[in-house]
Amino acid sequence: MRYPGGQLIQKGDLVWWNEGTSVGFIHDLIESRENFSWWGLEYSSPQLMFACWHPYQRGDVNGYLCQAAEHSKDDGVGLLTKHEREELEWATAKARAEVAPELREYRFSVDAHLNTGTGKEEWHIEFVDNSSPDNCMKSVASVIIPFRANTRS
Repeated sequence: MRYPGGQLIQKGDLVWWNEGTSVGFIHDLIESRENFSWWGLEYSSPQLMFACWHPYQRGDVNGYLCQAAEHSKDDGVGLLTKHEREELEWATAKARAEVAPELREYRFSVDAHLNTGTGKEEWHIEFVDNSSPDNCMKSVASVIIPFRANTRS
């Protein structure tokens, strides 16, 4: 499978998805009948399995979303550029510095939103705790970091 831009899709890729507003990882490429069965899905067209949580951990048991690969272009799926990855690293470091010290190593999700009041994009970073026995994610802190100029390339 390939991204709309032609690059080969690989497990672990850091990508934009969810109409280009969320940042996550390609967790799996679901193409074979066996892979569909393993995920408990009916066999259909190839699917992409996205992992929502940062930092990415291959063995996660939750935080996955599945989407038909044929909808990748419409859904804004694409690799982050080197510049976008650097900006994301800057924003997550800044967000970690703004939360309580005991939350800095928690997992988090990342979304980009347009602030309609200012007309500027912002990183929305949601820190979560998954230490409950049922493995449910509980939001423990949210941080909004304005994009620096020329973040999106």
